Amino acid sequence: MRSHEGRVVLVSGAARGIGFAIAQAFAGAGAAVAILDLAEDAVIHAAGQIAAEGGTAFGIAGDVGDFAAMRAVVTEIEGALGPVDILVNNAGISPKHEGRRHEIWEMEPEEWRQVMEVNLTGCFNL
Repeated sequence: MRSHEGRVVLVSGAARGIGFAIAQAFAGAGAAVAILDLAEDAVIHAAGQIAAEGGTAFGIAGDVGDFAAMRAVVTEIEGALGPVDILVNNAGISPKHEGRRHEIWEMEPEEWRQVMEVNLTGCFNL
């Protein structure tokens, strides 16, 4: 990855998995990284891990499906790191039942609403 020194990167769904790997890569390239995810303890841990690796990270918990909450999250990130230069919309869900992913035709309407709220509307909200 090329240098991103001086840039602020917001990665949603970044406390673990692919999102965390993306955040690590940007931090390794010199960016200050905002780690956004649902679980506060997970974002604190992820930000701490990036800091321990020599990067700059700010962890913040929030629900990408909540427009007002995302306005507040972005304001808090900008206060801590500066204006966001790069957004990685990584947050996403896929409902499971008894450890198995639901196919679309197996979802209840409420599950479908939640999937759309996070996977689609969450991108708009950020």
